Amino acid sequence: MSEKLHTVNDHMSEKLLMRSRVGERLRLERERLGLSQLEFGGVGGVSRRTQVAYEAGEQTPNTDYLAAIRVAGANLGFVLMGEKPFEL
Repeated sequence: MSEKLHTVNDHMSEKLLMRSRVGERLRLERERLGLSQLEFGGVGGVSRRTQVAYEAGEQTPNTDYLAAIRVAGANLGFVLMGEKPFEL
């Protein structure tokens, strides 16, 4: 395999892994807020199917969705970067 192709494949694998991690953290945040996929999708302005796809890492949430769930109390630092909230 050429080095360029290997680099492209590594980049794609990394993006898929990151998307799945965001999806998992999105699910954890939804559960923390006590919302169903239908309810959380509604907050974000998307269908339940799209919410399921986000959580499964099949699609990437857009900025409108992220802004809406933030207003509803989602911690975007955790969802996007895995940052744990500090405790007082």
